[in-house]
Amino acid sequence: MAEYFSAVREQREGELRYNRQTIKHVEEILDFFQVFSRDRRFEECKPVILREAKKGAVNMCTVMDYAEKQGKEEGKIEQALETAREMIRAGEEFEKIRRYTKLPEEKIRELLNEAR
Repeated sequence: MAEYFSAVREQREGELRYNRQTIKHVEEILDFFQVFSRDRRFEECKPVILREAKKGAVNMCTVMDYAEKQGKEEGKIEQALETAREMIRAGEEFEKIRRYTKLPEEKIRELLNEAR
């Protein structure tokens, strides 16, 4: 873990050889990460990672893969929200916004109300 953070800080992540060592105390490690980083996302990911632990071995790659996937999903949602805002500013119709952004109707209505 220390090697990973050091490599990130020094911008040499490409040199890392990922450690596939099994984490024995998954819940405790996630709790530590949450306290250490003051980041609630470790609490949020705990149920998913613990389910993975029941299926088999969990290692740091499991945790990091989950975090990366969550980040990508959040990015997609933010992009859809920004696209919807731009379409609202351009005066596009509700159905067109829904079709192109695939956002839930209630979220689009919320954005429309914010724009007024």
